[in-house]
This record gives sequence, C-alpha cells and structure tokens, in this order.
Amino acid sequence: MSVYNQLQDMEDYIITRQKDEVADTMHSSSSVESNTQAIKKQLFQKALIYLSRREYARVELRTKLLKVSTSDVLLDEVLDRLAALNYQSDERFVESFIRSKSHWGSKKILYMLSQYELNTHLLESAKEQLQMNEFNRAFDVWYKKFKGISPQNYQDYTKQARFMASRGFDLSLINRVLKMTSEEISDKINII
Repeated sequence: MSVYNQLQDMEDYIITRQKDEVADTMHSSSSVESNTQAIKKQLFQKALIYLSRREYARVELRTKLLKVSTSDVLLDEVLDRLAALNYQSDERFVESFIRSKSHWGSKKILYMLSQYELNTHLLESAKEQLQMNEFNRAFDVWYKKFKGISPQNYQDYTKQARFMASRGFDLSLINRVLKMTSEEISDKINII
C-alpha cells in the first residue's frame, strides 16, 4: 500500500469519525452553539489535513472546505484562525507555487497565480522575483529539452520557439535564447 493510499485511508477515517461525532452532537444536544463548535472543529481539522500536504491559497482552501460546510461565516472564522496561527499563508503559497513551476515562464506563472484571487501586492512581488532570473530559467528549460543544440533551420527554430512559448516565456526572451552562439552556450553551461 502506497503512502498516498495510507494518507487517503487515514483522511477518510478521520472524516467519517468527525461526521459521526457531529451527528452524535446534533442528536444528543439541541444547542446550536455546540453544533457550531463541532462544525468549526471539523473544518479546522480538515484544513490541517490539507495544509499538512502542501501550501494552499485561502481561496483554494475555502473551496475544498466547502465540501464540509457551506456556512460562509464558519468558513471565514476557521480560515482567519488558520491565518492568525500562520498555518495558512498566501505568501508561502506564492513562494511554493513559483518554486514548483520553475520550468514555466513568468507569463504562465502569473496567469495561474491570478486565478487564486491573491493580493495585488503579492502578484507584483512575484512578478519582480520571476523577472530577476527569467533568462536563466528559459535557458535551463531550453537546454534540458534540446540538449543545447541550436536550431539549424527555420523548422527547428519554430519547433523550439513553440515549445518555449507553450511554457509561458516571452517572445523576445525566446529569440534571445534561440539566437545564442555555441560559444555563448558553452560559456553559460560553464557558469552553471
């Protein structure tokens, strides 16, 4: 049994147990307050399970927690508590996302980050961070795919340019990488 399957089984067991606890609480106590506390506890525990695996943006985590409760007030309270305890952080999510997508260009990364409804300050900071090493990332992606072999004809050039564009790199940067001479490529490899 793989680690993923074991985690999934553990998660299913916890969710089933939590649902049973909530059901017992609802039946044994007519108090709305205790029911609310049980749901908050369940939401918090579920969020911790998700956050123990990887970083999540607040919007993404909220979407996942909607499966447990549809109460906006409870979700916001739990998400605020997670942020206050520094268990959930959009800043860490952005850093983690950029690190995991280092084989993409900044255009594609920024587009994907914009889907998470992040603060504009975070997106601007990410843009600055990405632009600092954009050429190196583009060169690394190109070198890994094409083994440092510059395009020999128009067909090779368009093939390599399409590949780089599909990764989200800017056209001017693509042209800069593809027009490197063999001396520039060997110098770049020696630096790395």
